[in-house]
Amino acid sequence: AYPSAPDHLVCKGYSLSIAAGQTVALCGPSGSGKSTIIQLIERFYDPLSGSITLDGFDIKTLNVQWLRQQIGGLGLEVTPSVCNFVLIHFPETPGRTARDADAFLTSKGLIIRPVEPYGLPNALRATVGKAAENRRLVDGLAEFMGG
Repeated sequence: AYPSAPDHLVCKGYSLSIAAGQTVALCGPSGSGKSTIIQLIERFYDPLSGSITLDGFDIKTLNVQWLRQQIGGLGLEVTPSVCNFVLIHFPETPGRTARDADAFLTSKGLIIRPVEPYGLPNALRATVGKAAENRRLVDGLAEFMGG
């Protein structure tokens, strides 16, 4: 349940296991729980029942700042949207900017949209598609970031 809506249960019955080194993309229609799962993993919320573990440790016992650093290991931040897209924010590191990523991903046949005209110079907009398309995008981002 969200703190602002304690009677509204979300993610009831979810189970997800991710192996070490595995890249995962959460995909689904609006309202399916993608953003909620990320917010639970990053400890913006704690589950009312059940647990979220990392290497067998309940994440409630881990330092939140350290946990979020581990999750952001590729150096990217993702902003979920209520629409079928996400904004991917890139660091201002030479060779790793949104413009560099756009050129790299385009060379791989992956088309994402720059959002510089909207005042977001270091971000790209990626449409959430079918699982195979999302997998190609995640793999392309990991390759670009050196992961």
